[in-house]
Amino acid sequence: MGEYIEAKFDELKASGKMPSPKGVALAILRLVRKPEITIDEIANVVKTDPSLSGNIIKAANSERSFYSRPIASVQVAVQRLGISTVKGLALGFSLIDSYRKGRCQKFDYVQYWAEQLLRAIAVREIAIRSRIAPSEDIFSSALLGEIGRLAFASIYPEEYSHVLDRYAREDGEVPLGDLEQQFFYIEHDELTRYILRDWGLPDILVETQLRGVQNKDAKDSRQYQLAMTFEVAKDIARLGMADSKSGEFQLALDAKLTAAGLTEVGMDDLVENILSEWNEWSQTFGLDKVRISFDKMPLENHQDESIPTFMPAVEDEDDSRVTVLVVEDDAEMRDFVLMSLSTPDYQVFTAENGEDALARMVDVSPDIIISDWVMPELDGLGLCRVVRQSSEFNSVYFIVMTGDDTKEALIKAFNTGVDDYITKPFGQELLEARLRPGVRLAKMGKQAAQSKKKIEKLANELAIVNRKLSLSSLTDPLTKLPNRRYAMKRLEQEWSAAKRNQRPLTCMMLDIDYFKVINDTYGHGGGDLVLRNLSKIIKGLLRTHDVACRMGGEEFMIICPDTDREAAMIVAERVRQAVERTIFPFGDKTIHITLSIGLATTDGSNIDYDELLNTADKKLYEAKSSGRNLVL
Repeated sequence: MGEYIEAKFDELKASGKMPSPKGVALAILRLVRKPEITIDEIANVVKTDPSLSGNIIKAANSERSFYSRPIASVQVAVQRLGISTVKGLALGFSLIDSYRKGRCQKFDYVQYWAEQLLRAIAVREIAIRSRIAPSEDIFSSALLGEIGRLAFASIYPEEYSHVLDRYAREDGEVPLGDLEQQFFYIEHDELTRYILRDWGLPDILVETQLRGVQNKDAKDSRQYQLAMTFEVAKDIARLGMADSKSGEFQLALDAKLTAAGLTEVGMDDLVENILSEWNEWSQTFGLDKVRISFDKMPLENHQDESIPTFMPAVEDEDDSRVTVLVVEDDAEMRDFVLMSLSTPDYQVFTAENGEDALARMVDVSPDIIISDWVMPELDGLGLCRVVRQSSEFNSVYFIVMTGDDTKEALIKAFNTGVDDYITKPFGQELLEARLRPGVRLAKMGKQAAQSKKKIEKLANELAIVNRKLSLSSLTDPLTKLPNRRYAMKRLEQEWSAAKRNQRPLTCMMLDIDYFKVINDTYGHGGGDLVLRNLSKIIKGLLRTHDVACRMGGEEFMIICPDTDREAAMIVAERVRQAVERTIFPFGDKTIHITLSIGLATTDGSNIDYDELLNTADKKLYEAKSSGRNLVL
């Protein structure tokens, strides 16, 4: 099978349609494969791309840097970030720029990249805290972790559009990988594996990300923690992209965070940093127009039943100044324009040529560019051409200064993307008149952006309330376990997955023996204490993929996916024996309890999930009638 998949990958690669880095990114990718590569060699290649140079410097000067002195040199920036980070950034820039759109109608290219970026940020933040892997390497691996999907959209745009349409119509009942296998004889994870290996990404990061958590992995092993780190980051990204429609992910996330080595770090802190990084990286990658739906995830205190209230909105500081970038190699003319615009209405920056302007674009973020036509390095029309190809800056109002106002010259300028021109020499009044349309458009854009921010802030606040309500409706308030409503839905989902994949599924029903006696003897306070502490014992003894729920009263359910009866008996006995040995202190008294447990498993049979639950119930009552404190 491996040989077939490898041959299939070679066939797809030979088609020439496979997503691949271009230009400088490709040169860097080839360069880092050399055994004795140096920082200087990488930096010299980066310098050949002004836009990449500016963004590499910006990344090195990020707010979260431990260094205080700002960087202005590509050489120092590459040294600070490291070769792995620079390679990842270069790959990301190249692929996002080259594959921001395509012919696959049902594939949302921008949404795809936004989710991959959010996932990469999340996995990097987790890695920084858990120190499970270098944060730069794990970022790159996560950013490209589903490149196989983009590959299908690029190689088979019409066919993959049909696959995605069918997947959407069937509401995910058939896994996307199964549909891909039917159509292309390979699914996107396998394709991703071969692409990332071909690009030289660390094998352990590729494998743990794609194969996920395996039962054979010891919980304290690095492979297990890496797999859980990628899984948590994927869930956070889905939440941020508003892909989850209920509180299911929140209910499972705490256990996954623990497995990923984040027992001491709160979700509020984690999400706050993810959002901060998203604001920086999304602008860098030109994805800041995609709305991330969470402000803070209500995970850390999800046991709080209160619903958050809206705080009075704090108005953003109104900066109505228009930002102008003046690009002129002649110092005297540059100073004249700078002096002419030295009013409170403008914030003016200067650059000596087009290449210098590109390096400053990210930091300056101009509303208007006034550029000379004839300049060394990169002339005015060349600069305009690059700006118009940029998703982040293509709406900038561009004015070219020229001494040639012939019809042919002006037609060439306007065809390039120039908005207006001004003929040299000119005075301050004419300059201000030429600027007026650009100023009006810039102010309209600022007003629209402010309105959008207010709408997004309100949407985020509403999303928090909705998630809080959803989570509350799926959680038992006393034990903080998922409730009966969640249990029934989850059992149906796991049953469908087990049937589809022909894997075993076990359902356990647990009941506290003589619980009425406990309530009669110790009151409801004693009964509540037992229920709360029992839930903690159960959660602590289960495997990561097992799900414990409170069905009501003293009755609990444990769902064990991919578990046959023999394995389930081991889990059930472990829980029963632990509870039997536990003493529950209650004031100056102690409480001792036992459990009766009934098991039912599919084991390849055709019973539906209702029959599975009924069988587990029957086994539970058999255990009780046979003397209690038993597993049947």
